[in-house]
Amino acid sequence: MSPDIRLLIAIQALDDAIAELSAEIDSLPKHIAAIEKKLHAGESKLRADKEALAANQKSNRDLEGEIADHNAKISKLKGQMLQAKTNEQYKAFQHEIDFNEDAIRTAEDRQLSLMEQAESLTANVASAEAALKVEQASVKAERTEAEKRVAELVASREKDLAERESFVVQLSKDVRRHYESMKSKGRRKVVAEVSAGTCGACHLTVRLQVVQELAITDELHRCDTCGAYLYVIPATAIDEHGPS
Repeated sequence: MSPDIRLLIAIQALDDAIAELSAEIDSLPKHIAAIEKKLHAGESKLRADKEALAANQKSNRDLEGEIADHNAKISKLKGQMLQAKTNEQYKAFQHEIDFNEDAIRTAEDRQLSLMEQAESLTANVASAEAALKVEQASVKAERTEAEKRVAELVASREKDLAERESFVVQLSKDVRRHYESMKSKGRRKVVAEVSAGTCGACHLTVRLQVVQELAITDELHRCDTCGAYLYVIPATAIDEHGPS
């Protein structure tokens, strides 16, 4: 087997490993973004629950203000009623007092309803806060693990890239140029084993003469169909553990 072929096999295996590492590295930021999206959902729910509770409390304060205003009016009307000179004036003051007392009762009924709602809203806020704390802890742990994994993957990729470069510089110039050109076009397999008379890259039949020459010489051959560099594993290199 040609020294160039041995190097190409090693380089191609490293390229596959590097591609897998790069794919996982690229996927992890998306994973982090996905888990943080869940966190944002929890934050949005808590914010909505707090806003609902705040609105409830504001409405209750507004009603307290209304009740205070009506009580002030009633107090003033009662003072004026004492100075009424006619029965009609007295009845008019009493009508105004009744109107304000009815308004107070209506406001107090609304306050009671708001207080009942406030209990549920307060429980919602407490539940959302507890759920968010759990989610924050989970996201933090997942983010830390993902960042640790990225660091490990990057280190492995750098190691493989360095090893790849040490092999690439040993390639014949023309072989290196062809390999890099094929890779730049998206070809995954640029060197392929011939098995059962077919190319391991395109799976089409390889000429018998080429197969025979690959078995007995170190001459480089490329597939007539796909252009991949071809090699065969001699029978003597195969044992019970597979190709050596």
